[in-house]
Amino acid sequence: MTDLNTLLQSPIRWMSQATDPDMRHFLRDLQANILKGHGRHFTGNIFVSFEGMGAQAVARLLRDLSGYVTSALQQLCTARSSAGPGFDGGPVRCLLLGAGAYRALGNLATMPGDAAFQAGMRARQVALADPPAEEWGEGAWRPGNPAPDAMILLANSSFEAVTRDLEAAEGWLNGSGARVLGVERGRAQFRTFRPGGPAEGVEHFGYVDGRSQPLFLAEDLKREAAAYAEEPAPAGADTGFDPAFPPSQFILADPNARTELGAGSYFVFRKLEQRVRAFKRREEALAEALGLTGTKAARAGAMAVGRFEDGTPVVLSDNATEAAPPNNFSYANDPEGMRCPFQAHIRKTNPRGESTPKLPPEAPAERSHIMARRGIPFGDGVRDFEADAGQEPEGEVGLLFMAYMASIEGQFEFTQQVWANNPRFLRGLAPGEVPTGIDPVIGQGGDEAARTQLWPAGEGKPMVPFSFADFVRMQGGEYFFAPSRSFLREVGL
Repeated sequence: MTDLNTLLQSPIRWMSQATDPDMRHFLRDLQANILKGHGRHFTGNIFVSFEGMGAQAVARLLRDLSGYVTSALQQLCTARSSAGPGFDGGPVRCLLLGAGAYRALGNLATMPGDAAFQAGMRARQVALADPPAEEWGEGAWRPGNPAPDAMILLANSSFEAVTRDLEAAEGWLNGSGARVLGVERGRAQFRTFRPGGPAEGVEHFGYVDGRSQPLFLAEDLKREAAAYAEEPAPAGADTGFDPAFPPSQFILADPNARTELGAGSYFVFRKLEQRVRAFKRREEALAEALGLTGTKAARAGAMAVGRFEDGTPVVLSDNATEAAPPNNFSYANDPEGMRCPFQAHIRKTNPRGESTPKLPPEAPAERSHIMARRGIPFGDGVRDFEADAGQEPEGEVGLLFMAYMASIEGQFEFTQQVWANNPRFLRGLAPGEVPTGIDPVIGQGGDEAARTQLWPAGEGKPMVPFSFADFVRMQGGEYFFAPSRSFLREVGL
């Protein structure tokens, strides 16, 4: 039999499951949405408390739910058979457990070992520069509610289909002894950036989202390699972005698996409200401060994010491009941050090799901190980003940030604390270096100096100090673990 650690060192060749029983068993026991995003345009997240329930009652509830949990194999096979137009991939259902669920199970289960997971997101508030839990939002995050012990993720192709699933799940849970703390709903948003081009997924600030995703399925890597081969070589760049990552960076052995290939993944959920109108007005103010007018004004927002709204990297171009934007680039042609500032969101959270020369030999590799992101926007209705210019929402929209990883502390918390929130990453440690300031998109905390960054106004011109921060507000969240289906099926037996 294949050893799980060996299997997770190389890209997963999932189609080999037809002839490889070990691969088939692995994919049947792994939950959906980990190896590959579910791809549905609508989601519902139900947050559940087991408060007051005994260990056997919790175990029985998990066993009952296990039959509805979608496997990785089922997701991948369905996606392949429903790839054509007019096909509906059907529901995807996942069950994630918080540390509270394992405490409720007592000696019926072993607690996963990640220290951040065991502590819970509320206890990490200071390290993450999050607002106190008393200042979070409503629903599951209402002050006085306990931290969720579990989360059920429901995804489908229509709002109505998810509504039916939510109503059925909530009705059943309310009779089980568990308590539904709240529900969060996600709705994908799309924009078409060029005539005849595809509608692309965006977040509420209007920028293409989901670029530079780590890939660990061999079939996805083959398609990505073909796409990269068609991209022009990035001018001045000696390296590009390699999308291939070992599955072990996102998947690990489930300590409670009932099979030798039973695996799971840590999962981070955060509700991030976006102040869209304020963000857009700040983009305009930055453009004015830098003397960018007319069509050049879009460069201001592109420098804050690191890409133009259509995904064109600002390090490669002064404006959005008519062709499909490349993703195979580095920052080698911009060592002083004069095209893409060091504080730009994508340069902070995916430095593409820049931090490696500054790391001590014993430090984890830069790429080891990358997560498998699975987020989706939230907010009522479908936005028309061109029609609502000047009347953008000021709240009640945002991103349901979701990501899988093998280490919460080493991946999500590192990215937020050491990269995004750190005013001295990527510059500011060496004598005479001016700090970069915090990430202008997701950076949290910091004093006024940390929230004020230096922005390039053009060749031969002095850098312009300008504060760009506080447009994303954390409204609730928790750490979870996606256990193997075999554990859910047999816990307590």
